Amino acid sequence: MATDFSCANSGSPTTTSFPQTWSLPTDASSKLAARRIPTCSLRGGGGNFGVVTSFEFRLHEVGPVTGGVLAFPFDQASQLLRFYDEFSASAPDELGILAVLGTLPNGVKAVVNLACYCGSPEAGAKAVAPMRAAATPLMDQIQTMPYTAVQSIVENFNPRGQRNFWKMVYVKDLSAEAIEIMTSHYARNTAPLTHIVVYTFGGAASRVPDADSAVSYRDARHAVLAVGIWDNPHDDAAQIGWVREFASAMQPFAYGGFYPNYDADTAPDRVELAFGPEKYARLAAAKRKYDPSNVFRLNQNILPRTA
Repeated sequence: MATDFSCANSGSPTTTSFPQTWSLPTDASSKLAARRIPTCSLRGGGGNFGVVTSFEFRLHEVGPVTGGVLAFPFDQASQLLRFYDEFSASAPDELGILAVLGTLPNGVKAVVNLACYCGSPEAGAKAVAPMRAAATPLMDQIQTMPYTAVQSIVENFNPRGQRNFWKMVYVKDLSAEAIEIMTSHYARNTAPLTHIVVYTFGGAASRVPDADSAVSYRDARHAVLAVGIWDNPHDDAAQIGWVREFASAMQPFAYGGFYPNYDADTAPDRVELAFGPEKYARLAAAKRKYDPSNVFRLNQNILPRTA
């Protein structure tokens, strides 16, 4: 099962090459001298330590791929999510998949699978065949396509210019009780663009040693993400409340922590939970050394605590 923190939208494998250290550009207004930051702080520590002005990537040629969307009736969500949990556990590295409880353009709630198989079309068709056979689909748009086309699919689920509020939990598996919470809460939501995503981990991301980056919980099976999206400011309280209620209901099944980019609650105590106490202490020490005035604070902020 393939996934990647830097390319989670498709779940398809990419590799980003990071040097052992980065040079922090001089910022006259903050009087920060150009310094060299520990790798772990930059690999998952967010924008807390400087502004990166360029990246050097090690790319892999990918495509064409077997990818696209399957949509199934929402009234079969429980059995489909159970199937997804079992199927994803043994999926090959070449196959990236995710599951979504979402609303189709015609206003019908559905279970949606996004797939991307990096390999031959024949092997791709074989790999996704069990997904196609899980139930009678409302829509089957899986086909051979460019990798970039798979990447662009999520734009249809996350249009620009909307109001957003997100929260997530890591889970070890999708138990029957967790699935019931997911399906019952989504059935009550009234915002067509709001959706619940099950991002599945594994593959290369799970094989990175824990100490090599600030990102924690790589051994989780899934991230369950509530993506609240709506357009009317008068709906803020209701939609934010729905996301918070869902995340709270999922806590009994949570593995721990969360991925900072996927959570709108970024108070310092919450940010510490994302990294765990040991890694957060290391990040806070780096912050204290390289940005003691907390200039870089408009983010999931790591405080430059005193020891």
